[in-house]
Order: sequence, then structure tokens, then C-alpha cells
Amino acid sequence: MRGKSTYKFYRNAKKLINRAHKTKRKKGLDKIPYRKKIYKLYTDIGDNKGKLSNFISYAKQAQIKFDSISPNTNNIMMNQIKNRKKYVEKRLGIKIHTKIRTRDI
Repeated sequence: MRGKSTYKFYRNAKKLINRAHKTKRKKGLDKIPYRKKIYKLYTDIGDNKGKLSNFISYAKQAQIKFDSISPNTNNIMMNQIKNRKKYVEKRLGIKIHTKIRTRDI
């Protein structure tokens, strides 16, 4: 994948999370709004079992196709987005309880 693609993924995640924090402060909410959208788009929670629904599932499918053509690669595409959970957790300020399957990485 191009570096621009992963940069855009992280940049859009940051924008949505910042908007959620701003809305939370403005409206005086207890929980962060847009949680479902954030989880669906930027974590493995939103991965729809291999369908091309978010960038993570796109990267997984691209890695599978890339491995079928060139089998001696070791998760080049997934390495580009391997810190996605840490990034989202750090930005949200909460711990997301997701279980990443080792065969998906």
C-alpha cells in the first residue's frame, strides 16, 4: 500500500476522535460520542469478517492477494497499520477490549 493511504487512515481517525472529544466537552456528556463509528472504521471491532468494509479489512484482503502472488512476504501491509489499536486507545483515552486474532495479523 502507498504511504499516503495509511497516513490518510490515521489522519481521519484523529479528526473523528478530536471531534468526538470536542462534542463531549461542549455538550457535557459522560461518554464519548461517535464511539460506534470510531470502532467500526478504525478498529478490528468493525471488521466485517473479510468483507471490504473498512480500511483494516481492505488491508487484510490486499495482503492475502499479495501473498498469493509473492508468498515470501511477511505481512507488509498489515505491518503498516499494526499500531492502529494503540493509536485509537491513546487518542480516545480509554482501553478498547479487542482480541486480535494472530492469523489476521
